[in-house]
Amino acid sequence: MLGRIIPALQTNVTSPFFAEPYSLSTLSNEMRWGMLGPALAGAMSITSCLVALGSVAWQALVDAENRDSASLNQYIILLVNILVADTVQSLAYTISFHWIHIDAMLAPTVACTAQGWLVNTGRIASGLFVLLIALHTLYKTMSNADPSRSLFLGLIAGTWGGAILLSSLGIALFGDTYYVATGVFCGVSTLYPMERLALQMLWIFIVQFGSILAYLVVFIRIKTTIKRTMSVSNLTPDTRARVDRAARTMVLYPLVYIVLSLPISTGRMWSMAHHGASLPLPFIIGATTLYALSGSANAILYTLTRYRIVKGNVISSTSTGDPNRSGLSRRMSYFRLRKGSSSTMPMLPSTDMMDGLPFDGAVGRHDSYALGMNDMAKQHVKVDSHCN
Repeated sequence: MLGRIIPALQTNVTSPFFAEPYSLSTLSNEMRWGMLGPALAGAMSITSCLVALGSVAWQALVDAENRDSASLNQYIILLVNILVADTVQSLAYTISFHWIHIDAMLAPTVACTAQGWLVNTGRIASGLFVLLIALHTLYKTMSNADPSRSLFLGLIAGTWGGAILLSSLGIALFGDTYYVATGVFCGVSTLYPMERLALQMLWIFIVQFGSILAYLVVFIRIKTTIKRTMSVSNLTPDTRARVDRAARTMVLYPLVYIVLSLPISTGRMWSMAHHGASLPLPFIIGATTLYALSGSANAILYTLTRYRIVKGNVISSTSTGDPNRSGLSRRMSYFRLRKGSSSTMPMLPSTDMMDGLPFDGAVGRHDSYALGMNDMAKQHVKVDSHCN
């Protein structure tokens, strides 16, 4: 239909591809070198994510032999889904090697449609899983419990289903004119600004602002809890410093996502606000390359912090010098801090490092919080015993 209205979208047997700017029959030197950045970043992200996912699979097999489910807690599962989504998105950017090889970016083609679809699906899914981690953290802070298994699995399935649906609706509605050459890769055509906003950009901004809001609430709640504890406990400066450092590090994942996605998302919004005005090619290259590195960034964060996520109980036990108290430092204090209970009933050990804590260890990723809460818990028990 649009081919009858826009000459550039008309195709025939002798000319099966769209005309510029929706398809590029040849690449300029600037475009060719510009494509190389996102393509290399995508290849790096794929490698990083696959290594991280292989580590998860190996640890799961080891734990299965030992009948230990610690490596499969809900935070690990969410992080695995982020890595899978990043892999999907990174795979899309590596298709640019094909464009460099043929010295063209042609649409409509299977490669162009696949690149646009994979970019959109991976971008939306990765963002939504970042938001799920933030909401999961908020839920545990407010309820001091994990979401039910059925709800958790339903959210994961719904996230993937939603990302696939949002990426496929454009193809269903507009056919092969939806994903065309846009900048240094194939994406949603500038002919559909409202669809691009509703099916892509809106969700990126929802993730950005939703994550900020969720973590702001969590951060305030943690600070309130710590302040309340300090009012009844003589915490050492070292303990306070460790807790403060842990509280500040809890925003790593959303912070990385926002930093890497903000340039390209704001650039697209600027273009839409200026009636489809073209962005400078160097800006497009830089913003796209930065976003293509998100897989590597998340994989590195996961690799550096995974031991603390899975083995937080071991770290906490070591810090107290008592191997029989592996779950105590994580589970004993938060109910008391909220309810003011003076009960000294012992707690059962837990494989989830977040049990009983008011914020997400998977995002904070530092055992310093567990250590700090352990000190706070022990000193709080002393206060309770003195009161009794």
